[in-house]
Amino acid sequence: MSTKHIGHHGKDIAYHMNWNFRRQALRSTSSNRIAFNFYSLATALKNWLQQKGQLHFSTLKDSKLEDFTNPYAHAGSILAISFAQVINDSYAFSMAQEPMSENDAEIKRLRGFARGTVIAR
Repeated sequence: MSTKHIGHHGKDIAYHMNWNFRRQALRSTSSNRIAFNFYSLATALKNWLQQKGQLHFSTLKDSKLEDFTNPYAHAGSILAISFAQVINDSYAFSMAQEPMSENDAEIKRLRGFARGTVIAR
């Protein structure tokens, strides 16, 4: 990837830098890269969002996700669970019937927003 700035004429002309996936983003067998490493995780999260499946997580010590071939994917599985908790908490907050002061509601809303922002980055 080139880090040198590519100049262009005028502010309305787009330009693109060359880029590539890191080695850790791809599943591989010896020297052949065969698939994106996050495909299984993304599929599981998509299915969960559509209420068609469960999310599972894995750590390096307790590896249960055979589709993951590098340590970054294990951390990704934890992020997916955290993201799901933010969604569930946001839904519970939006459907809550118990009375709450405006200040408490705003604090809860901001906490939910902050959690979602931190996980999404």
